[in-house]
Amino acid sequence: IIANTGLVTIDVTGRVKAGSSAGNHGVSIGEVGAGKSGVVGKNSGAIFGDPGIFIADNSAAGVTWDVNADLTGMANGLDITETGTGNVTVTVASPARIEGDDDNNGTGIGINLAVASGKLSVTTAAGSKVDGDNQVGIVAKATGAGAAGDQITIINDGSVGETTATDSTGVGALISGAGAGNINISGSGAIKSGATGPSIYAQSNSTGDTTINYNGAITTGLAAVLVTGITGANSDVSVTLGANADITSTGSGIDVTNAGAGTNALTILTDGKITSATGAVTAASSSASNTSLLKVTANDAIDAGTFGIQATQSGTGGADVTTGANGDISGKATGTGISATALSGGVSVKADGDISTSGDGVGGTGILATLSVGSTGNVSVTGSGGIYSGNAGIDAENGGTGSITINRTGEIKTTSGAGVFALGKAAVT
Repeated sequence: IIANTGLVTIDVTGRVKAGSSAGNHGVSIGEVGAGKSGVVGKNSGAIFGDPGIFIADNSAAGVTWDVNADLTGMANGLDITETGTGNVTVTVASPARIEGDDDNNGTGIGINLAVASGKLSVTTAAGSKVDGDNQVGIVAKATGAGAAGDQITIINDGSVGETTATDSTGVGALISGAGAGNINISGSGAIKSGATGPSIYAQSNSTGDTTINYNGAITTGLAAVLVTGITGANSDVSVTLGANADITSTGSGIDVTNAGAGTNALTILTDGKITSATGAVTAASSSASNTSLLKVTANDAIDAGTFGIQATQSGTGGADVTTGANGDISGKATGTGISATALSGGVSVKADGDISTSGDGVGGTGILATLSVGSTGNVSVTGSGGIYSGNAGIDAENGGTGSITINRTGEIKTTSGAGVFALGKAAVT
């Protein structure tokens, strides 16, 4: 369908099967001129094509599509691009399945969506499935400057990569334009990704916030949650994983960097278990001009290959790391159990979970808490968990004007190095 004027409305009720050659779309809709009236469509019949559904719109009205039956593509299952100012809204009902790379040649995406300055929303129902095969499961991109508010919203209660795990990203959101739009990713569906992409990915150049609030099982070969390229001033990043969001990774667990300057808070809260071949949680506020707190809380067990939690504050907002009573860090880690460092603003570590077990200590330091030379703020290490390590049990250092306070009740055992090492210019207690 090529439309130059008017709203395009389409209801696909029967089965559609296009040819198997490249470019044979199952459904193809193009509004080629500027300022057209948008697309409203749905399919209750199965569609096969290359891609399954292709929509190119250029309007203020935008595109709405409801997937109510299986959608299979050899080069993307559902492919929608909005070059006007309109929004794109997609819903996937149960038990619909979207497959993006049926011929397995490495060029297919399950759901591929892009807007300019409009809003983009994707909702998958419990019982639905999205398989990217060799590529991405769901990707949502905003290329222009969006207004304040939620520019990209993904609610994934269906499964991604369950039938055929995506080799690349499971669910991804990207705001490449400036503006003030937010990214919100949530849901409870299981996500599986392969060795070349994370299960959940977010990147934004806007001044809006990035929020991930997920409560489904995550399996990955690269990273469970990867947030990078956050460059907007005063843009907060929040990652919350619920009790059902257990992570199983042959790579890393959670890796989040906020590079924005100003009041750029970074908060990570995990209530599920993390099993990773490398680091379990990496959190970094990388701008020297960042004035907001970096905070990490882990309330369930961490089984990591290299380190448990690494929190690095390059600005003046300080760093805070807490592990709950069930937040034990296993002795498999070859490096540090918990590392919290800051340029300034204070460092606090409260570990009520054990760091390893007696006779099976982490390879490096149990808890490392440091403030840089010339900093302001205090260093505090508290908690009731035991510490078992190859190097120092606790290494607390303050190169600035503040104090060091260590107040712990758990056992400390090391095979090499001090049980407690504290170095500061002011009071040490």
